[in-house]
Amino acid sequence: MISVLICDDHALVRYGIAAVLEAHGEFRLVGAVGEGARAIELAQRERPQVVLMDLLMPGMNGVETTREIRRVSPDSQVLLLTSHEGDEPVLEVLRAGAISYLLKDTPPAELVQAIERAARGEATLHPRVAGAMVRALTQPRGAAG
Repeated sequence: MISVLICDDHALVRYGIAAVLEAHGEFRLVGAVGEGARAIELAQRERPQVVLMDLLMPGMNGVETTREIRRVSPDSQVLLLTSHEGDEPVLEVLRAGAISYLLKDTPPAELVQAIERAARGEATLHPRVAGAMVRALTQPRGAAG
């Protein structure tokens, strides 16, 4: 079973993701919290294989929380699940230690597959995010776009 921790400041999102995970027998939910500090505590205690992390949260954001989780639980893989698809946050959170970046419009079956890949140490990028990353990396410096 893959142990999963959910961190999102919206209760409805946490409950929805938990329902998706419960529909599949291969996941064990170790917690569903709404703030970064609590996620760090649980990650340190429970050592989940995968942490589903929102990017934009009040207080400690997803980048800061990801960095801390990777420090206190280095074997936990962080999968960002957010509605924000700009290229700068993607680079920032990947540098902080996230393995994957998905958008909240990802179909449930694809989320399940991404969690399974993350547990194996494999990365997943939402197609629109991957496209933005390619454009950001290939656009000449100083070019408007």
